[in-house]
Amino acid sequence: DGIFACGNVLHVHDLVDWVSEESEAAAYAASEYIKNKRIQTAKIPLRIGNLVRYGLPTVLEPGKPAVISLRVIAPAENTTLIVRAGDEVIYKKKHKKIFPSEMQRVEIGKIPETAQQVELFFE
Repeated sequence: DGIFACGNVLHVHDLVDWVSEESEAAAYAASEYIKNKRIQTAKIPLRIGNLVRYGLPTVLEPGKPAVISLRVIAPAENTTLIVRAGDEVIYKKKHKKIFPSEMQRVEIGKIPETAQQVELFFE
């Protein structure tokens, strides 16, 4: 509690715009934390799977939208990124090529309230 990290100290970004966006979110969360307004909510762990080196953030809030940043372990062609909450696929996108040198960002509309974990993997 009380530690907020963003930008390249957290992970290397490809675009400064993403650093700025992440910084604004961290600043808002830190501000709310200092004012004791931050309400503790349930946290859903993000589990990474096939071809994914890491995914951030490592925990998600149920009922809220999420932006997940990730990098892959190895190059691949004709693969599909899937984000699943339990048995429900909440995001799916085909990729012709993926590379470890390129950060991927996934915008999820809303994390299901009933999710016990969220899984992120390539198929």
